[in-house]
Amino acid sequence: MSSDEASSPLNPDGKNRFYSDALLTKGKSRGRSLTNCSKLLIACILLLLLLLLVIVLVAVFVVVLHKVVAEEVAEPWKSKRLPSSAKPETYDITLNVDLDTLTVTGEESINVKVVENTQWILLQYSESMNITSVDVLDSGKSQEGVSNELHPDNEYVAISKEGDFNKNKVYTVVVKFSYYLYSGGLSGFYNSTYNEDGEAVVLATTQFEPIYARKAFPCFDEPAMKANFTITIVHPNTTIALSNMPILAMHNDEDGVITTHFAPSVPMSTYLVAFIVCEFKFTTSLTNASVNVSVYARPSLVNDTKYSLDIAVQVLEYYEQFFGINYPLIKMDLVAIPDFNAGAMENWGLVTYRETALLVTENVSSSADKQWVTEVVAHELAHQWFGNLVTMAWWQDLWLNEGFATYISYLGTNICHPEWNYLDFFIIGDLHVALEADGFNETHPIIQSAETLSEINGFMGMEEFRLGLNHYLNKHKYGNAKSADLWSALQGVVENVPYNITAVMDTWTIQGGYPILTVTLTDGCAKLKVTQERFVIVPTDPKDFAKSEFNYIWKVPINFITDSNPDPSETFWLNKKEDEFTRTSLSKDCKWLKANFGELGFYRVNYEDAQWTALTDLLNTDHTQLQTADRANLLDDAVSLSIAGFITPMQALDLVSYLKQETDYIALRVGLLSLSQIHTKVILSKVEGSFTDYVLCLLETEIEEAVGTFPNATTGHLENLKRSLILKYALLYGNTTFAGLALDEFESFMAGTKEPVPDLKDVILTAGIREGGQAEWEFLWNKYVESDNPTEQSAILSALSYTKEPWLIQLYLDRSLTEVRSQDGLTVLRRLASNSYAWPYLWNFFKENYDELFNRYGSSLSFGRAITAATGHFTTQNQLDELEMFFSNRDAGSGIVALKSGIEQIKSNINWLDKNLDNIDNWLHEFLLANCNKM
Repeated sequence: MSSDEASSPLNPDGKNRFYSDALLTKGKSRGRSLTNCSKLLIACILLLLLLLLVIVLVAVFVVVLHKVVAEEVAEPWKSKRLPSSAKPETYDITLNVDLDTLTVTGEESINVKVVENTQWILLQYSESMNITSVDVLDSGKSQEGVSNELHPDNEYVAISKEGDFNKNKVYTVVVKFSYYLYSGGLSGFYNSTYNEDGEAVVLATTQFEPIYARKAFPCFDEPAMKANFTITIVHPNTTIALSNMPILAMHNDEDGVITTHFAPSVPMSTYLVAFIVCEFKFTTSLTNASVNVSVYARPSLVNDTKYSLDIAVQVLEYYEQFFGINYPLIKMDLVAIPDFNAGAMENWGLVTYRETALLVTENVSSSADKQWVTEVVAHELAHQWFGNLVTMAWWQDLWLNEGFATYISYLGTNICHPEWNYLDFFIIGDLHVALEADGFNETHPIIQSAETLSEINGFMGMEEFRLGLNHYLNKHKYGNAKSADLWSALQGVVENVPYNITAVMDTWTIQGGYPILTVTLTDGCAKLKVTQERFVIVPTDPKDFAKSEFNYIWKVPINFITDSNPDPSETFWLNKKEDEFTRTSLSKDCKWLKANFGELGFYRVNYEDAQWTALTDLLNTDHTQLQTADRANLLDDAVSLSIAGFITPMQALDLVSYLKQETDYIALRVGLLSLSQIHTKVILSKVEGSFTDYVLCLLETEIEEAVGTFPNATTGHLENLKRSLILKYALLYGNTTFAGLALDEFESFMAGTKEPVPDLKDVILTAGIREGGQAEWEFLWNKYVESDNPTEQSAILSALSYTKEPWLIQLYLDRSLTEVRSQDGLTVLRRLASNSYAWPYLWNFFKENYDELFNRYGSSLSFGRAITAATGHFTTQNQLDELEMFFSNRDAGSGIVALKSGIEQIKSNINWLDKNLDNIDNWLHEFLLANCNKM
């Protein structure tokens, strides 16, 4: 399942996902090759897999899944888990869907095998469902003495009969039910609407992960309860019906409906079942293995499906080759849904997407839009193997789905567009986001007794790794697996290695957070002392950490490069708090040493002051001596360590200042996003003006080049991304020359005389709103209302958030609840959080409308981001006190982790500003005077 779209304050095209980098760096600098460090690379890559995903998803799964009780009890409906005494084998489900009344009537027959004698068979259902009858058949005969009780608190239908249900017998449970197609929450079987030729059109679609299949039909709604599903949909004859499997038969009824029968499914979990009733059109193609691939969209957008169709075919063919296992079904449908809460959902054979994650419109979609579609398609199709073919036994092992789907999706995207150098995007797309998110004391360990998520590591060459995955998938296909099953498969293909995968992985999965390594040179670069401790963004007494059986010591693989040894050293392992290492491959004499080559390890590195100075001098003298990943690593580590108090902000700013010479998109973006962390703290302080001048000074050359091609189209994906990034910073940090040029382009667009090129449209629209007033804002809002293109609407929603006018900010907030699609309501809040002019209004709006926001989004993946949007700018004790008071008697829903981390962040902001503001003010004054012709 792909996360919903996210953006940083100055990163409008940033759609953060999670990934592991098997091929992160390609050895571009000084001819280095990853073959020189493949053992280290694979030892580290998968440590990076799940940490962002954990922060984004753990809150939701903790909220909706609760703590579990495994054993059957006398009153099993009081347990949060289904009893193990009965398991489904097959479902035969018929749903009659009426789109006029938005009602569904259904009947199902579930063949249930009793594993041990039991008085009860439990199904899970939703309180919003009306159960009209329940019957139990034995060999086709209705059983006497059958009764059922509804337990809505834990969502159970408890079925009992006189005497026990007998071990090893298969009973048929027949249930009749009805419910409304309710769009609130965009989960279960719900309705979505769109306009076509001026008419409102209704469709019905599904979203079942993690526990929403029960809202569509009573079921055994746990991932290990796999079964075969035979689906029949009765629907209006103006519509089509889709489901996981191909259509087996269709017939027209006399009362204006069609009955569509689908082929029986392969064994699968309930959360992967899907069905849709709609009036969509499609494009279609075949893979070289004759899999029928189709992309569906509303009729007016069907031409926008061609790009994703081509990507889907390429990716499916590549995955079959990579996994060594054919795609298990004969068709693959990808469907663009107008109202969809997440980015996408990997339902087997019927993948559903938010429209902006699947559709590419010629002359509208930007380079970033096209990249996002490629990423998400590749991610969801990877799930057809990781998650669908082999499914985690319980949600604690969700990484078996999400981690590998994300990892594999980077490989799939790279196959489709090798010119993007896409494997490098791991750094900005996931790694640094994960390091930031997991740097709070409140972060969860990956595996918990409360049943959440997990993480993986591997210790082998790439081909061995691929072979291990093949063994794992073949052994557990159509079934379920746990972490131990993967460790076993990977360990089984590794020969003559001194480490045990499980032993290493336990240190990374059973305790929260990650380490910071401090490297000290004791005999030049030949002898090193390395210590480790847990990294947290707010200085915290270790006694306040959650208890860890490993005492926050990790098994960490490390290597180094130096000026005299530019190829990475052999790998050594830090297995305790502190160790010394004599490295015969490293020269004693060196000017600088850089640890964590290629940023392959999931940890931060601190150096002695002399080494920080040497690395800063290196970057300012010849930054190309380090490859992009290492430059990005130093930028992110330096700023993060300065925020956490390990080094001073002035040391970090000294290092970041080399960006005056940087030309690489990845490194520039990392540097600018790192600086945004500081900027957010100092906005409204005495140093804000100097800080924005400092950033503009660093970008002076890049801004000049970007403005030189404005407003014309350019070629090259990376160049387009870089120009968009630079111009957005130029605009938002106050470059008046560019602001004027961009506003002129907006006025031409407003007059209807010129359409911006797609890769510049975002910054031009933003300029029109930021530099304009009511007329410009109302013009663009009307464009949003009139547009039927979701990509264009998304760009407009972002641009509208940058107004400086208080009343327009408040109007936009109000309309987010009334005139913006429910799926985009929180997007408005997050975008407004990028505009400091909106900060005074966000928190008040959040407080005043909390109940409605909670009812809409409280269990969604996005609610934590809503809390962050409303409070992420807090820097005072009064603001912290108000936040804690507000939530002292309120449920934070799926945002509980974001709330706790946000409180830590505010404490960090208060402490950091108190200690550093005056020193930063002096440093900026001196830097600007010496380097930027500024007083």
